[in-house]
Amino acid sequence: MPLCVLTMVNAAQPLTIHSYLREGERVGVARGRLAGCVGILDRVNARRGRLIVNVDVFGKSVSIELDIGDVDATPGSSL
Repeated sequence: MPLCVLTMVNAAQPLTIHSYLREGERVGVARGRLAGCVGILDRVNARRGRLIVNVDVFGKSVSIELDIGDVDATPGSSL
């Protein structure tokens, strides 16, 4: 078994799995009050586990900050 897998299995901290997300990709909000909204990933703050996503609201772009676990890549998401 690769060393990184053993390290993760033996880690004292909980592990979470996230989609590979890149800035400029179309993402969907999977959980929370904004579930179902789709937007463009603007910025990733991996240290804090937060994302800035731009969503269209009545023809205007609105930036929202979300937890990385609340967002999934949408099919065909590369722009």
